[in-house]
Amino acid sequence: MHSQLDLFVTFVGDVPLRDERESMSLPMVSLSKRKRNRPIEWTSSDGKRWCHISANPLYGMATIYDLDVIIWAVSQINEAIEKGLKHAPTLQVEPYTLLKAIGREVGGAHYKRLFAALDRLQATTVKTSIRGEGKRQEATFSWLESWTQTVDEHTGKVRGMTITLPQWIYKAVAEERAVLAVAPEYFQITSGYSRWLYRLARRHAGKQVGGFRFLLRHLHERSGSTQPYNQFARDLRRVITRNDLPEYHIELIKGQKGDEVLSMVRDPGRIGMPQRRDLRRFGG
Repeated sequence: MHSQLDLFVTFVGDVPLRDERESMSLPMVSLSKRKRNRPIEWTSSDGKRWCHISANPLYGMATIYDLDVIIWAVSQINEAIEKGLKHAPTLQVEPYTLLKAIGREVGGAHYKRLFAALDRLQATTVKTSIRGEGKRQEATFSWLESWTQTVDEHTGKVRGMTITLPQWIYKAVAEERAVLAVAPEYFQITSGYSRWLYRLARRHAGKQVGGFRFLLRHLHERSGSTQPYNQFARDLRRVITRNDLPEYHIELIKGQKGDEVLSMVRDPGRIGMPQRRDLRRFGG
């Protein structure tokens, strides 16, 4: 049982979106809706920053679409902090409210997909050196510490649910304030690669003049993709050619050594740019 002190009843309606800053930069989820059991391993060039993501074979790895639940939770806690209200890592919410908040359809099949996404988030294990505590500077957690649902005994319908964030995320929001504003249109982005590129651009290009640049080969390493480089680069070029991210202009340019480089630059004219409306499904 949760006490009133450790249970946060969430807001209903639009809340400004916020994302946890460090996870925007690291390959911590699958970019595809297809079930993935193969781990993700990434280490920075200096060897100081690394992450290892492993999946439960039964559920598969959490996807970038499942991560909408985490972004929603981070946004809720951030809003409570901004308003000077009490907050906690355990959030209480109606499934209908959560689905509507992240731009999904509602109904029996969609509730099942939501619960499957929660299972993947809870069953995916993250090990990382980022913000770890202790001499080894290592942290291990799941995207969700736990989740519960309350079912009406007579009708079998879900009446409410709770989700509990890991301390790694909760501390980032509540103590370190390591969050970044995210475009309201983010939940409308349908491509996994586009979602990943937007989060990367928001984290690294931000509002700085000149933006930020990544070698395409470095992006392959940072994506955690299981695709061979040539196939990854082909698919990524298609996304870059569309250049339809909110807030940011992206294009391929030639680097000093002739390598392909992705340029990400904030474009105020793209703020609020509408996305194609598609109430898509969770992966799996």
